[in-house]
Amino acid sequence: MSNEYGIEDRFFTSRDSGEAVSLVERTHPHGCEGAFIIGSLSVGLGHAESDLDIVAVHRTSESARQHVAHGRRLDLTTVSLASWQRLAERMARYAVTRTDRAQGSLDRAEMTRTVRYAMGAALPLHGALPGPDRDVVAKVMIYRNAYEVGVLLEDAHGALAIGDPYTALLATHDAVKAGLDALLSAERDLYIGPKFLLRRAARSRLLGPLFPTLWELLHEPVPLDGLAERAEAVVRRRASLAVALVAVATTDGWDGAADIERLRPRRLGGGPLQDPFHSLIRFADGFVLAGPNVAYDLNEHMARLWSMCTGATVTEIHGEFAQWVDGEVTPHEVGEALEALAAMGVVETPGR
Repeated sequence: MSNEYGIEDRFFTSRDSGEAVSLVERTHPHGCEGAFIIGSLSVGLGHAESDLDIVAVHRTSESARQHVAHGRRLDLTTVSLASWQRLAERMARYAVTRTDRAQGSLDRAEMTRTVRYAMGAALPLHGALPGPDRDVVAKVMIYRNAYEVGVLLEDAHGALAIGDPYTALLATHDAVKAGLDALLSAERDLYIGPKFLLRRAARSRLLGPLFPTLWELLHEPVPLDGLAERAEAVVRRRASLAVALVAVATTDGWDGAADIERLRPRRLGGGPLQDPFHSLIRFADGFVLAGPNVAYDLNEHMARLWSMCTGATVTEIHGEFAQWVDGEVTPHEVGEALEALAAMGVVETPGR
């Protein structure tokens, strides 16, 4: 557990593994190429009533059946080797581009299968059977969440413009959840669905220290009396967190978050701040900063610079940029680039 709010991880046991092996061997005495425990118990998110989910890869067969062992339900899905290999090939490299987004646009059922198979724990039955590449799946998840944040924040922005706090509050509530999932994907903690999101955040090395703030933003009641006056502040706080989490996931956390010591704190009244209604989306061929009714193409240096705009001074931003991105950049060049971002309307500069 990462902090005092964490829930102890619960994985499948050796007995679970043994029962899964016995079931696969009994139901597929011939033709099985490999098998995995998948679902919540494979990623430490089990609970007292968790079923044991298993996928077996067979040369030709496909089926889905429920079994019971010692009063416990075991769900066995059998997929053909050809289906498994097609899915693995689809996730062999990150291939979402500005003009071809098919890899990132799988329907929910297909994406759920992809994540479950990528995070599966192999059973000791056969040799290694390559599945979907976990790093590639994580990048696809970051893309999907970044895109979702952009859509939700456009809705929130439009709702505020017509005096609709209800839609703005709900949209930014969901945007925070998508931002959390993007950052967790950068940490290679992958799961489809909202039910374990807070449990995952609580155990996260990067999100755990922020858990009280996350809880407040998601669950603090906003009284109906005076809602119109209070809603915009809540909406902006939620949106700011969502875009900051996405920015980290798409830049520093893209290849994994192991080297990130901590998330940058958001400081008001200091230096440039990310506009809270723009989401940074990463493609295989570049970056897009998507906002209400407009999207800007960015190169990697500008994308990383925007991700650093969390209220630090220009001097501090230059120091960080020089350390991690371009050691030869000058303070003047960083200042000019920040001015360009401000001219686009994608950063807020105190005093303007």
